[in-house]
Parts: sequence; C-alpha cells; structure tokens
Amino acid sequence: MRDLTQTFVKVDKKAPARLQGPVPQEQLQIGDLAKITGKTARALRHYEELGLLDPDHRTAGGFRIYGQDAVARLHWIAKLQTVGFTLNRIQDLAQVARKGDLPRVALDAVRETFLRQLESLQAKIQRLRQLEADLCAALGYLDGCQRCQTHIAKMDDCRTCASHGGVSPPDLVRGISGFSKNEKATQPIQRRGDL
Repeated sequence: MRDLTQTFVKVDKKAPARLQGPVPQEQLQIGDLAKITGKTARALRHYEELGLLDPDHRTAGGFRIYGQDAVARLHWIAKLQTVGFTLNRIQDLAQVARKGDLPRVALDAVRETFLRQLESLQAKIQRLRQLEADLCAALGYLDGCQRCQTHIAKMDDCRTCASHGGVSPPDLVRGISGFSKNEKATQPIQRRGDL
C-alpha cells in the first residue's frame, strides 16, 4: 500500500473549505479505501447509493474522501455478508439503526434479525457437519478399496470384498454403483463445445 501522505488532491483554490494539499493518513480516496477493504470502487459507489456508506466530504473536483470510520463500516458490511446477510437486509439494518428516537425498538429489531440469521447459520452448519461425516465415511470406505487385492467386475460386488468385511457402502459410494447399472450414464455427454 502506498503512503497516503504523499497523495495530493487537486482542489479549486476558490473553495477554501475543501480539503487542500496532501491527504492526511486518516483520509482516503475511493481507490485507497477499495484497496484497503478488498472491495471495488464500483461496489463502494453502490454502497453509497444504498445509503450504507457516505464519504466524509468531496473535493472541489468531486472526489470522494473517506475517514477511518468508512473502513470499519465496510468491515461490518463484509462480516454481515459472510454470515449470509444480503445488501438489502444490511440496508434495512442501517435504516433501523438510523431511527434514533426509538432505540429500544430499533435494537429489538436488530436483535430479532441477528437471531433469525444465527438460526439459519446454525442449520447450515448442521448440514455441513452431516456432509463432512458423509465424506469421511465415504473416504474411509474407499481407503479399503485401495487396499483391496480382489478384482471386482461390478461395483455391487464390492461389499463382498474382504477389505470391507460385508459392510454396506455409505450413501455417497452407493450412489456411484447406480451408474454402473444404467448404460446411458456410461455414455459421454455431448456438450455444446464438443459439437
């Protein structure tokens, strides 16, 4: 990252209230903010349109200038997106937070939104844990196949292999054997690029 104290902003001399000279380190132009946060300048402009991000001010030339609070705001947005919030839901949260006259109601709404998102995330985690268990079982079973010295003609005969001791294959492996029964599945699929 370049030294931001060396960034100069061209300012109209007739506008003394605007930022002039070198940009202090806590002031960032949109490109610098994008680099720091990993977002694109286009995304930052979109966030501004949605009311999620506002520049501290603009130069006489119209350049957006952001403070360090913008970095924190963008990290907050990214964290909410990571746990599954859409920009529209984040926008709703921001609107609720702006209602300063009803802080308890606003906080209750935020809490309810976070609770629903947590429940959704916990359900997703449970599905991922089940998938992890399924993959581990399949890999354990397939590890036995690698040690197998028997030459099996059909996958259905695999469970009789001594490496598995009569144990039925897990669902992920059992699903593969269904293809060996279906001749259509053994034919290569022609894709548009193959024609």
